[in-house]
Amino acid sequence: MELLSSIQDSPDNMLPSLREDIAIWRQSAKEWSEEKNTPSMSVKEKYTLAKRLMAEGDAIASKNPGGELIQYLRASAILHDLLGKAQANQQSQEMLWLAGQSAEHLSELNLWTMQDVYYEACVRKNQDKNLSRSCYSAHENSLVSSYGAASRAGLPEFAKQHLDEVKSWIK
Repeated sequence: MELLSSIQDSPDNMLPSLREDIAIWRQSAKEWSEEKNTPSMSVKEKYTLAKRLMAEGDAIASKNPGGELIQYLRASAILHDLLGKAQANQQSQEMLWLAGQSAEHLSELNLWTMQDVYYEACVRKNQDKNLSRSCYSAHENSLVSSYGAASRAGLPEFAKQHLDEVKSWIK
């Protein structure tokens, strides 16, 4: 909050396009600091919090793309923690789906496309066929976008073969 406040308090040194984002980030950080989260939260409570943060991020992004940064960073951290401790259960596939969605929103901060790793892992889990199909579709769209193609037809052959292999995991 101190860093965001100092940036916000120096408008001459700030890009005009970031003014609104920084104000939203600062408000999000303030709300976060006022939350009463404890390390003793259950897995279910943490999972519910991650989903709530994702929904808040979506709502903010629909009004001001770029303002959702804090919500997605927090959700991503929670999901990574949960996935690191997750045992094979029904929620782990959805956690992978949400982690992929979060990584897409944070992709400008990433050095590589983490969402593709999450989407592939989500398909591989294959516990919920509909969720596996959604993860596959998101993975395909991400690859098409990363290659700057208009559709799957514009992908290199090795990428098409990779997608075919991933799709074959859905049974």
